[in-house]
Amino acid sequence: MDFASGRVYTIKIIVIKKIEKKVYIGMSGGVDSSVSALLLKKNDYDVTGVFIKVWQPEFFECTWRQDRLDAMRVCAKLDIPFITLNLESEYKKEVVDYMIEEYKRGRTPNPDVMCNKYVKFGGFFDWAIEQGADYVATGHYARTSRVESRKSKVESKNLNIMNKHYGVSNNTIMNQLVAGSDKNKDQTYFLWTLTQKQLSKTLFPIGDLDKPKVRKLAEKYVLSTAVKKDSQGLCFIGKIDIKDFLRNYIKEKKGKVLDENGNKIGEHDGAFYLTVGQRHGFNITRNIRGQDAEHMRNSVEKNGGLSLRRSGATGKGESSVFSECNQKQKKDIAPYYIISKDIKNNTITVSHSPKIADDESRIVKLEKINWTLGEVPDLSKKYYARIRYRQPLEECRIVESYKVIKLKVENKIKENIEYELHFENPQKAITSGQSAVIYDGEVCLGGGIIS
Repeated sequence: MDFASGRVYTIKIIVIKKIEKKVYIGMSGGVDSSVSALLLKKNDYDVTGVFIKVWQPEFFECTWRQDRLDAMRVCAKLDIPFITLNLESEYKKEVVDYMIEEYKRGRTPNPDVMCNKYVKFGGFFDWAIEQGADYVATGHYARTSRVESRKSKVESKNLNIMNKHYGVSNNTIMNQLVAGSDKNKDQTYFLWTLTQKQLSKTLFPIGDLDKPKVRKLAEKYVLSTAVKKDSQGLCFIGKIDIKDFLRNYIKEKKGKVLDENGNKIGEHDGAFYLTVGQRHGFNITRNIRGQDAEHMRNSVEKNGGLSLRRSGATGKGESSVFSECNQKQKKDIAPYYIISKDIKNNTITVSHSPKIADDESRIVKLEKINWTLGEVPDLSKKYYARIRYRQPLEECRIVESYKVIKLKVENKIKENIEYELHFENPQKAITSGQSAVIYDGEVCLGGGIIS
């Protein structure tokens, strides 16, 4: 009120409420997703925990009920809603059935990659966004960052003057997939199928932490999963013997184990169960001791009989023959590695060391390629890649192998471009069906399936 004029003024107070971003986080019942939910809650996100129920084999004891209970307990502790999402059909079709068919073809698939593509960032991601989530989060050891598109940088050279005049930016901001800070736990190898749509709406809360720090946070905030062991084995199902699992879908078929000279030295239960580079899962039945004894006797006889010892007699003595036999026996005791498979003839070839071919082992052909930035990298640059999880990064170049021009569709001609990785150094145990993942420094550019 203005006492001088007698006028009365009304003051309207507007309270602006902070709008919390809604996040649906996949809760596996492990410590990583538990701490991820904790960090989101502490950063004022509106968090909902989601346990993904997937198909489980009846012939194995699975832990999903206990995992679900652990996830529920963490959500109750954090006072956030908990939802169970059933994605059994998606998991069975895209992960399990895919895995079985790949093994039947003699390839070695990576089910964790397919689980991320079709379940976590497929069924779960799509459902969460439909429910109104602003973001989806997981407990992966990975990070994201934003960068200007390489394509927009090139285009901007011709448009900069006009854009500056009108105050317009033509830059396209892209979302990068970046390796986790904990190099021992980095999981970007399994995330190479992610697209810009997914990366723009995905959070990795523990990407900047290492595993010991994650466990310390779980202990500090008294989360029930703080000391729970990490899950291992098949995605969502747990630790199982792949051969035992496949026996329920692929009938055993006895076959020969061959050495590098084509000689039979053992047996196996089916070449489709086995992987190049593997050193178990087959039996060496050759009588090594018997062969060495016969070899020793023959060698001694050739050198004048058993009387030839270290008496200065001419020829190879018995002691040297025994030494030769011991060396051979040591070699036979060394582990055998699978260096090739012949699915048609159901044979495997083994060697005491993983085989490295000449030029072919430097070239890895890829199929079903995905570029995480949505654009092909600069092919004039050198990059790094790995063809198996935890393998040290190897220097390589990305090379276009061929183009297939398809029929016109809606007046557009589509090109199917295949790519190869040309490595600086030969690669051991290149395995069809596995993933080759490409990096530019810490940035995961994408990858493909080894063909």
